[in-house]
Amino acid sequence: MADHARVIEARRTGTYRVSEAERETLTTALKEADQGEFATEGTVRRSLSLQDILSR
Repeated sequence: MADHARVIEARRTGTYRVSEAERETLTTALKEADQGEFATEGTVRRSLSLQDILSR
């Protein structure tokens, strides 16, 4: 429910506040990118498909 509230608030105000879990995920992802570790093309495509579904 809190995740949905953040999305609604972001649409209303233009500002999205990440949850602590999202912040941890982003921190991990940035560390991996700094080390040259990137997602496969398939992972990126699945992520973009999921984003498309969630933004409807």
